[in-house]
Amino acid sequence: MIEFSPVLTLCIQILHAGALEVLLAVGFSAEANNGGSEGDCLVLKRDDPVLLWLAESSLEACVA
Repeated sequence: MIEFSPVLTLCIQILHAGALEVLLAVGFSAEANNGGSEGDCLVLKRDDPVLLWLAESSLEACVA
């Protein structure tokens, strides 16, 4: 299980709404962290390396 820190999650939510959508699409879910509010931490629930690779490749193609 991979977990992003609450600070990194907040930065993603504020600065890069599109990035949050991509992370949610590839298997991350927003959860509470140690009694915090819902959605303050991103956790990878779906461990699918092919889906992660596909998302990475698609983003690289869009940037290039």
